[in-house]
Amino acid sequence: MIFYSCLFFVSVFFAFLSVCDLKQRRTLKQPRLGFFVLSGLTVAIAFGIREGFGTDYYDIYVKGYNEIQAGFASRFELGFVTLCRLLILFGLDYHSMFFVTSFLTVFLVYRAIYSQSLGPIWGVYIFLFGGFLFFSSNGIRQALAAAILLNALPFATRGDTIKFFIAVLAASLFHSTALLFIPLVVLRGWRPDSLKSFFTFVCAIVFGGAISSALLSFGIAVSPQIARYASVEHLSNQFLSSGNMDVADLLICSIGLAIFFWVKNVSSITLDRHTIFLFNLLMVGVVVCVLSKYVMLFSRIAVYFTSICIIAIPRLFCSCDRGTCPSILIVKSLYAMFVIIVFIYLYGILNFSHVVPYMCVFSH
Repeated sequence: MIFYSCLFFVSVFFAFLSVCDLKQRRTLKQPRLGFFVLSGLTVAIAFGIREGFGTDYYDIYVKGYNEIQAGFASRFELGFVTLCRLLILFGLDYHSMFFVTSFLTVFLVYRAIYSQSLGPIWGVYIFLFGGFLFFSSNGIRQALAAAILLNALPFATRGDTIKFFIAVLAASLFHSTALLFIPLVVLRGWRPDSLKSFFTFVCAIVFGGAISSALLSFGIAVSPQIARYASVEHLSNQFLSSGNMDVADLLICSIGLAIFFWVKNVSSITLDRHTIFLFNLLMVGVVVCVLSKYVMLFSRIAVYFTSICIIAIPRLFCSCDRGTCPSILIVKSLYAMFVIIVFIYLYGILNFSHVVPYMCVFSH
């Protein structure tokens, strides 16, 4: 874990330098691009040259890359297959696949943080410790799709529905589950309150089986790959007994939503449309986590919503800094500790053997 500690310290330190004016002792509204890029490069390089990281490294991705290279049919989506074929065209081996996808994912996440979060240090912190970074090193196709979707969210807020749909389709070229984001554009105009959210949560619990069946049918109709997932995981006819609720995703979405309603109820701050839209999506994330009890496929989709915290939480904290919100410092501290606790649980206990020791292409 010493390697990861040093890596994360350096990355957060560069993010800190990007927004801090040490001479005038103030925080910059717009990050310095140079230091911010260095923060992202530190992470992208370290994870781009990884070797044998995660359960899918050899069995899914190395095997899949070699099959594409040999001319066999691939289970992967068109966009990912095209990327692999392009790398093969240049005579590169499977290491290049991990290197390129790492850079693309980190670049897109940092771009979303830079343009949307309003609090770059918090965005980087949640990206590093909120679980999404380590997920991106294993589920590389879905992480890349999620990173594309993060950059698509402003289109929905501004009402650029066509651009939003195009971005969702682009994300689906790397992981078809991104198509399930299409109906969520309607949430951009929904005004959330705690009563509505509680009612939605109760409905998800009571009618979870029926809702899961309907959503799964929609996914199967729009995507052959989703249909394949459903078939492989035996969800088509047995979805009520095949669930796998991810407690970590449920906690991350729920705590983020709880902070939102706390701020909304105890302060006079008027939150902008984009922040409200992000927290509407977090509400959906809570529901998706609940539905994953009924359909295992939804536990995979939950990552799209937990990654939204990278943007949503910093925006909320920044809004509090500009207004009058009592005890916000305590809330920030508690949230920072919560993220670390979940991180230690996920990667210091549950998945320790998959991430430690760190191995890179030069380790041999």
